[in-house]
Amino acid sequence: MSTFEETNKAANQNIHITINAFKYLKEVQKWTFFFSIIGFIGIGIILVAAIVIGFVLPTKYADQSIFVAIAYIIMAMIYVFPVKYLYGFSRKLKKALLSEDEEQLELSFKNLKSHFKFVGVVTILMMCFYGFIFIISFLGVFHGFSL
Repeated sequence: MSTFEETNKAANQNIHITINAFKYLKEVQKWTFFFSIIGFIGIGIILVAAIVIGFVLPTKYADQSIFVAIAYIIMAMIYVFPVKYLYGFSRKLKKALLSEDEEQLELSFKNLKSHFKFVGVVTILMMCFYGFIFIISFLGVFHGFSL
């Protein structure tokens, strides 16, 4: 049997949610809503810090403070996406559980997939960045010893 046939066969099967799974999903919905709200608050704090660092504090180190403010704004912009996906998962899951709507349940899991996909890609990029920094540091140490 090909992968396509297996996928089609799995897609045509009805999956029923047990009472325990329903309870677990309700609990997951509450926690993901909580974490998404905390995430939005964190984004707000990062943006306030960027404004303070970029416009209120720059007296002696104006060039560095603007750079730090821009870095904070970029961090906040990146952080919006996984938090938005987590919030979307929570809201759509709540709708699905209250109305027993399979379409909303599917959309909620689509948001969850997008959340983890985004977090995974960012994690891979950061690991590559850390590896690059490690190699540059390693080369810098050897260059320092050869002088």
